[in-house]
Amino acid sequence: MQFKLTVFHKFCSLNFRLVQSLALAFVCFISSVSAQESQVLETFTLVQSGNTVVASLTIKGGASCNGVTLERRLKGDLQYETAGIIQGVCGGSEFAEHYSIIDDSPNFSNINLYRLILGSTGKSLDLSINVIRLLDEYTIFPQPAIGEVFIKFDNPNNEAVTLKVYDSQGRKIKESRGLTNDLVFIDSSGLSSGLFVFQIEFSSSKLLSGRFIKS
Repeated sequence: MQFKLTVFHKFCSLNFRLVQSLALAFVCFISSVSAQESQVLETFTLVQSGNTVVASLTIKGGASCNGVTLERRLKGDLQYETAGIIQGVCGGSEFAEHYSIIDDSPNFSNINLYRLILGSTGKSLDLSINVIRLLDEYTIFPQPAIGEVFIKFDNPNNEAVTLKVYDSQGRKIKESRGLTNDLVFIDSSGLSSGLFVFQIEFSSSKLLSGRFIKS
């Protein structure tokens, strides 16, 4: 009798936990769906281009909205500010239509959150991007290096690049191929102290080069 009661209690406990999990999953699903209020938006992406942020969006075929506003806030803030506007009717044809809005004044060295207000059709989810000010063609940090060295450069089209690192004698000591974003890193933990040179080669033959110091 004790054995049957124990089995029964375990069975009830497992089913209760299963019901709890399903209920939680259902609540999470409903929350994620309701956060996307606009039904006309097909895609929304962000990319840093130089010292600006380009927001690209696609309006679904057959859908339209009366103007689009790009809003920005800092992570942790509740108040949004206007970063850019497209006036007039967007979309409206039977084909998907693409638009871009450029934010010339992002908050540097901070995580910027952006959203789209699509007329009366609602708004998008927030997208985040960490915007780093490019002092020249690239920015390298930290300097001098202790562990990882990060190099931020302009690559708005996500062009494939190759990163090469040379020591002070001109010997190649590191190489990474097929990188496709605008932020690469060098693990300097195994390097001796001194001056090093890096090169970033683009598939279009563009070349960036610079130096960093390992302490």
